[in-house]
Amino acid sequence: MKWVGLRADVDPLTGSVLSDDRFSGASLADRAALEIALRVAAHRGATVHVVCCGPVEADRMLRDALAAGASRATRIDARLSAGQQPTSVAVAGAIAEVVSGAALVVCGDWSLDRGSATVPPLLAMMLQVDQACGLVKVVIEAHQLIVERRLDGGRREVLRVVGPAVLSVEGSVATLRRAPLAGVLAAKTATVEIRRVSLPCTIPGVRVERVEAHRPTPRHLYTDDSSDPRLRVSSLLGVGVQRTPPLRLTLEPEAAADVIIERLVAWGQLPT
Repeated sequence: MKWVGLRADVDPLTGSVLSDDRFSGASLADRAALEIALRVAAHRGATVHVVCCGPVEADRMLRDALAAGASRATRIDARLSAGQQPTSVAVAGAIAEVVSGAALVVCGDWSLDRGSATVPPLLAMMLQVDQACGLVKVVIEAHQLIVERRLDGGRREVLRVVGPAVLSVEGSVATLRRAPLAGVLAAKTATVEIRRVSLPCTIPGVRVERVEAHRPTPRHLYTDDSSDPRLRVSSLLGVGVQRTPPLRLTLEPEAAADVIIERLVAWGQLPT
């Protein structure tokens, strides 16, 4: 799970992310990942170990996970300076050391701050296990999981997970259960394990070269000199202008490329 600002804002001058710890916590995707892990553990008679690479404020999020049913919580303290973030490779490497040997690792598909979605596949590579990322559905069966992942173009891929693997789920997959009162009270005094490591880091944000008022890029607009306002409006809207009708062709790749190039040249988008 990742500690992120749920109501983050961006400084318009520096490009740095501004967040308030009062409104920080786990994203919907990470909460869904915890719920899936709890369901799988209950079905298989296993336990859930929650891991976070973040600041001391993240202990609150980890205690909420313990209250919901997790058995163990570990926070990786990266000891970073203000304004710095560890690289995705470094985070995946640190988490891999903690979860090595786990039967199943469940993550959120992408975080709310950088949203690179690279930590789960990197984690699978480092653990040398299978991966199934971007899941929109998880069905728990006796000795396997039937998962459905999102593909481009509205397509779906159904996979069967039978061994150790890393899963990343979207926030719509599951809703985290409400922690019982006994779990909330026990989590207040539960132990959060701390691992202090030194990770390579980057300084996020945009380097500011200069600050000035926004000036839109000028564009050339065609104007009709006619005194008739109807003609001027019709010229701006392109009424009565000869247009090339759209074509639908079924061609071989080479012939299709020739047609595309020919059309772009006719439109002036490519040099003759």
